[in-house]
Amino acid sequence: MPMVGSPLVASRPEPARPVRLPQAVKDVITAMVEEGLPWTAAAQQHGVQLQRMRKWFGRPETIAYLRAARARFRQCALAGNEHYLVAIRGGDNAMAAVAAIKTLEQISDTEVGRPLRDVSPGVTIVIRQPIAPSAAANSRVGSIPRQQ
Repeated sequence: MPMVGSPLVASRPEPARPVRLPQAVKDVITAMVEEGLPWTAAAQQHGVQLQRMRKWFGRPETIAYLRAARARFRQCALAGNEHYLVAIRGGDNAMAAVAAIKTLEQISDTEVGRPLRDVSPGVTIVIRQPIAPSAAANSRVGSIPRQQ
């Protein structure tokens, strides 16, 4: 039976070329982060169709650009914290400002590293050793018996 197609061509990996975000999509994301606009208003402001933005928001390179833009914005916002702390050091009601600065610092610390709530792949092995009968009896000496 003749072979259809070449097995070498079928097994060849896809060429890895990075997908570039259009400048208009980058502008929409930057407006969302820096100006606090909803994505629909930012898309209309930059002349991008909403359907096109929906398509781009589902892609990993867009999410990566959004996270990078948020990190840049946060770092710019945090740049003046030390100066602000010096300015409010002698004020009467500076507790609210200090609490806000602490919160901003904690947000930047948690998002830079890998979140702890993500589960990493792997196997956990728990080795349990049985308790010897004499040790088990000794551990029950001072305990209160259970009522059934």
